[in-house]
Amino acid sequence: MRNWIEDQNTELAEKVKEAKQKVLAAKDKEKSLKQKMKDDIANAIIAKDGASLSISEHEAIVSHIKSEAAEAHAEVLESKSMLLKSNQMSDAVRIQPIFVGHGGHVYWKLNCSAKTDVLHQSIGKGDALTLDEKWFALDADAKETIEKHISSLRGKKLRV
Repeated sequence: MRNWIEDQNTELAEKVKEAKQKVLAAKDKEKSLKQKMKDDIANAIIAKDGASLSISEHEAIVSHIKSEAAEAHAEVLESKSMLLKSNQMSDAVRIQPIFVGHGGHVYWKLNCSAKTDVLHQSIGKGDALTLDEKWFALDADAKETIEKHISSLRGKKLRV
């Protein structure tokens, strides 16, 4: 079980890294296109021996570069949205369990393969000397019973 969780976490980290690289590449492309626009205008002025460009020539250069820059900006936005989606935590990796019971019983809810599984982790007494960790997958009946028990305990805690 731990190996699978670590594999899922590693896979998510790789996806996030790829998404960040795509964002950086798209931003660099956008910057280079803006610089290209400045360079093209300067080169056109130099080609005319320092004479200023006509309005139509200037607009033609600017509109061409702006269309390329708009495409680059769309790539930046798309890659940023991919990054936001991939920055979400893997369903296999949870920071906190859904319920911690007495006697070293911990319940975890995993959202994987289009169904929700509840796992029961028994850690014994919980001290470092007698740590005896065991994992159990709960069937549908046990899952309902545990969820009802958890909701009733949470209700009691709220009333106090």
